[in-house]
Amino acid sequence: MEGFDLVALVGAGLGRAYRLLGPALHRLRAKGGQVLLAAPADDGLAGQADPRLDLAPAPALEMLAALAQGRGQASPAAGPWATARSRLVLVGETCLGPETLAAWRRLEAALAGQTNDRLGVVPALAAGPAARAAGFGPACLPGGQPLSSSGWAALERAWGAPLPRDPGLGANDILAAAQAGRIKGLFILGGALPPGETLAPGLLEAAAGVEFLALMTSQDDALCRLAGVTLPRLLDMEKAGTLLDAAGRRRALAVAVQPPPGMRPELTVLAALLQGLGGQGQPSQPRQARVELEEAIKALEKEA
Repeated sequence: MEGFDLVALVGAGLGRAYRLLGPALHRLRAKGGQVLLAAPADDGLAGQADPRLDLAPAPALEMLAALAQGRGQASPAAGPWATARSRLVLVGETCLGPETLAAWRRLEAALAGQTNDRLGVVPALAAGPAARAAGFGPACLPGGQPLSSSGWAALERAWGAPLPRDPGLGANDILAAAQAGRIKGLFILGGALPPGETLAPGLLEAAAGVEFLALMTSQDDALCRLAGVTLPRLLDMEKAGTLLDAAGRRRALAVAVQPPPGMRPELTVLAALLQGLGGQGQPSQPRQARVELEEAIKALEKEA
């Protein structure tokens, strides 16, 4: 984020949902960057915005699409947008719905040809039905495309396997189903909580309500005392791999601290568990998984 000249935020509540967002914007401004906030309510970030626009998500996305297309010079955001050499637009997931999908598509298309501009979604802590309706939740096909018979057929040809037609479950759905007894077992990948954070009560209630709980975690907490099986999980500093940053660059991560003997990455453990349950041909190393995903993406692009 701090590598962009301008960060445009669309949606209220982003500062409350992600407390690290405020400090990141502060560092951006200290480097001379600008912040544009389009939200109908102040969520603690307005003091860093220049300007803050009292706009609902749909008109805010339309305004940004017009600026990206070289129009909208009458907007208060036209000056900051024009002077920036690189721009990052972040849209809150909770404000994505059927009424904003057309505007999102126009903005996405306008930014697609810009080398230094990026568009992203700030995930909601608990994804709601609006995000699913817009095509950003488990009920959509990859790429945010709506469900359709032709889309399913293309996806099945790309993966070489039949796929279920029913929508998937979001995090809240899974917890609710576990509490209600519809899900009998959970396998949870856990990690170290930020300082001052606590486990969500709903997660503990769901974990206590299932018949079998397996946990893979890097810390000892209340979930461990509920689990029938607990497996150790590598810390981020103990793993090697890659990540994709907001600018679209792939960054390599090296092992900073050697893990204890015998520790394995999550993917290797999950592949071994799946093989023990009768699954075959699953990737057991990150590189294998990446190659498989790249091949599937190529097949999907060919179908499209």
